[in-house]
Amino acid sequence: VIVDTVSMLTMSPTWEQVWGKLQEPVLERLRSVTRMVRSASRRRSGLQVDAVQNWVGHQNRRLGELTNSLDQGEISPAAALAELDRISRLVSTVETAVARRRDAVANAAAATSGCR
Repeated sequence: VIVDTVSMLTMSPTWEQVWGKLQEPVLERLRSVTRMVRSASRRRSGLQVDAVQNWVGHQNRRLGELTNSLDQGEISPAAALAELDRISRLVSTVETAVARRRDAVANAAAATSGCR
């Protein structure tokens, strides 16, 4: 992690690979949110599926913009890392909220499946 941070902060020749590696956990959580929302949409979960999917798309675009800004020297590596951290925390919060909603719907369905 320290070597990766140094590589980013100094914009060493490997910064692009390091940046991709640092983004991967965020991208995976965004994919997780997408999978959960698709699943929830089939269960009438009450989730605003389109809004969440649009939000996921926006986060993906923001990550791409950060990469371009870094490449063009429009943003400092420290600022990009801080923004990545902010996005990561936000994605984690949304992922948790969607999972809770999904679990609540599944539990309610299971509780009522025996009732007729």
